[in-house]
Amino acid sequence: MRAIQPGEEVQVYWNFHKKCFSVQARTGTDKGRVIAHVSEFALEGVKFVIGKAGQRRVREEGRKNVHAFVRGAWSGDAYGVGYEWVYYNPYKVDTFVTKHMAPVHTAVKAIGDSRSGMALIFAQIA
Repeated sequence: MRAIQPGEEVQVYWNFHKKCFSVQARTGTDKGRVIAHVSEFALEGVKFVIGKAGQRRVREEGRKNVHAFVRGAWSGDAYGVGYEWVYYNPYKVDTFVTKHMAPVHTAVKAIGDSRSGMALIFAQIA
């Protein structure tokens, strides 16, 4: 594990076993590797990505696998207004959605918090 640099391109996913977020590098020598486990994150220039093959496997087998990611540039700045709660449940929805079931594919910023033992993600949607 190593420190994540501000502006570094990463993707974050919920780690069911560790009950925290795992952070993967998207560039450089660590590309594709988990570089940190964190209880909180803040990203800018965000894309919400669902791997369709993994989603299909979850639905067919009823077993969870890693196929949903929040991608963006690592940021220490989680401040701002207009954050909305977003979530993803592979058994109920095809994409990340807001509490009003509106699909979310991109956001200006996203923050995550797992200190409660569950994944909470909020997005500042443009």
